[in-house]
Formats: sequence, structure tokens, C-alpha cells
Amino acid sequence: MEGVPVAERTYQRDGEDLVVTMFKPEPYPRPMDADPTMPPYRCNLLFTWPGGELRRYAVGIDAFQALELAQKLAHNELRVMRDSGVAIRLWGEEDLALPTLDLYAQPPSSM
Repeated sequence: MEGVPVAERTYQRDGEDLVVTMFKPEPYPRPMDADPTMPPYRCNLLFTWPGGELRRYAVGIDAFQALELAQKLAHNELRVMRDSGVAIRLWGEEDLALPTLDLYAQPPSSM
């Protein structure tokens, strides 16, 4: 995965290191963009552990949003691993210390 790493965090995955690396957001021009002079930004994520790796990316309207969405995507990927029976911990705790994108949030009630 190419790019400039800007942040890295080490979790424990079944007792072994799982490193999450976030890369600097970069313009991500696509033919479908309405204004090619203002492309969205893409923020790459790399999850590595002994014997495996996972590559993901988040796209935002600008670099700031791409970083925010990448953190939420990292949280969701770690939850998916945990839900599949893998023990994921940070500093000995179950809290992943990342913002969440609650895919199960209740819609706002109408007044």
C-alpha cells in the first residue's frame, strides 16, 4: 500500500500484535466526480498481524473527512474481527479507543 503513514496503533489480536496504519489522505479523482478540480480524498488503512494483512480505504469530501471516516472504518473492521471470535484488545482493555460509525443506530423519531 503506497502513501505516507501518519498514524499507527498496535492492538492485540489473540495475544499477538495487530498494527493498524493510517496513511495521509490524498486526492482521489474519479471519472464520475461532478467537479474534477475538487476531487474527494482517499485515506488508506493497513491492518497487519503475524500471518495476515487487510487493506481498506475511506473516501471523504476533503482530507479531514477522509481521516475521520478512516478511523470509523478501522473501528468497524476491528469489531468484525471481534464478532468473528477473535480477541481484540488495546492496552489490555476491550475498548478500541476509536470513533464509531453506528450502523445499527435508530432513526430519529418524528415529532
